[in-house]
Amino acid sequence: AQALVHDPEWILLDEPTSGLDPRGRVSILELVADLARNKGLGVILSTHLLADVEAVCSEILVLREGELLARERVDEAARQPLQVFEVEGFGDQEGFRQGLVDLGAEVQEDRRLLLVTLDMRRIGTDPDADGVWDAAVGVNAILGVAVARGFALRRLRRRPVSLAEEFYRMVEA
Repeated sequence: AQALVHDPEWILLDEPTSGLDPRGRVSILELVADLARNKGLGVILSTHLLADVEAVCSEILVLREGELLARERVDEAARQPLQVFEVEGFGDQEGFRQGLVDLGAEVQEDRRLLLVTLDMRRIGTDPDADGVWDAAVGVNAILGVAVARGFALRRLRRRPVSLAEEFYRMVEA
């Protein structure tokens, strides 16, 4: 509250949800989001709680020993041409897998799911003006293979990439 009373352009919050109960944590995150999105205040959030970052931040900066390792949008995974889809279904699974391979997909098994990695560039699409690949194009390509190969789908969705996975990819590079 003391930092906001003078109407600053920027505010730096160091571990603002540390030690709070769940309700207090949600309240602080809602306040941070409101300050940034609705009040136009620049907010820098320093935290090791990646769920907080995913909840309120649009951009992530990864620092190590004062050096900038990476700067990316939080939704950067949607900007990568390689998209992973979770697929579950029944029918001619081998024929379905072969159809996906013919499409140029890489297919792996994860228990009862098939993880289908599509290179969006190979299936005839381009990112939008913001550089985001349209997951619907990948979904439609997989649906087309399922229909052609007689494979009934129970689940088909783009696999969300967690910020933790992205963080480790950035710091291990």
